[in-house]
Amino acid sequence: MGAGRGWPWVLAALLLLGGWAYWPALGGPFHFDDRLAIEENPALRSLGASLASWKSPSGRALTMLSYGLDRSLWGRDPAGFHLTNILLHVAVAASVGLLAAALVRIRPALGDPAWVGTAAFGVFLLHPLNSQAAIYLSARPDLLAALLGLGAARAGLTAAGEALAGRRRKAWIRGGLAVLLSALAFCAKESGILGLPLGMLLAGWRCFEAGRFRRAWVLACGIGLLILPAALHVYILSHPGTEIRRIVLGPPDTPLAGAFNRLDMQVKVQSWYLLPRLLAPQRLCINPGPPLVPPS
Repeated sequence: MGAGRGWPWVLAALLLLGGWAYWPALGGPFHFDDRLAIEENPALRSLGASLASWKSPSGRALTMLSYGLDRSLWGRDPAGFHLTNILLHVAVAASVGLLAAALVRIRPALGDPAWVGTAAFGVFLLHPLNSQAAIYLSARPDLLAALLGLGAARAGLTAAGEALAGRRRKAWIRGGLAVLLSALAFCAKESGILGLPLGMLLAGWRCFEAGRFRRAWVLACGIGLLILPAALHVYILSHPGTEIRRIVLGPPDTPLAGAFNRLDMQVKVQSWYLLPRLLAPQRLCINPGPPLVPPS
């Protein structure tokens, strides 16, 4: 089997294997948080009510809209909701494969892009750690944020390629697409906003690999300009009684204030909790939980 040949058959086999692995989930009921998020959620009583969630300060309007579409299509049958989750999981795995292939094309010595992308797709699709997002309906925000965030990252990488080729208009379009997809990912789950800085980081690496150190430096400064205002607003505006916060955001029950609160929390989580543990891991272990059935 030569390089670049045969991968479509492997891809088809992976899709069949993934369908076989996740098929039993279609018979699963609503459970745990699904009851509050879907079954008993008044925002899903109609598609119009789901659309109105864009005005709510609680956020995640894109997730509510996806639930509302499922409710309008399938009613209260959980099988339709599970089918949407599985299809979204396949789409996220495809985005992982496409991004891996795009990265390998920058360094062809790493392997054939088609095979690397297919391998990345298969690993992500079938890895047990990803099964919860695929079969747990309340994990829909993670799927949507991952799909749109990875799209933003790939758009940023493509924008750098267009800029290096001298196609500035296409580069601006791709860059705008990265911003749009990252904003939509934020509307699905707050961590989706990381798609934009990830895309800028990949674009900077693309420029660095091409020997365009000035462009890489500009993109690195751009990431810094994204982080600096975020840190500044955490420092100045995070206190509810701050006059600046009241002037900028208005009343606390507005969509703008709600979006700010969620972005504020995401900056704190990423910068003060996850990043230090990524740089200096401590006590990385899985603690056993309490037994489900008390010992006799």
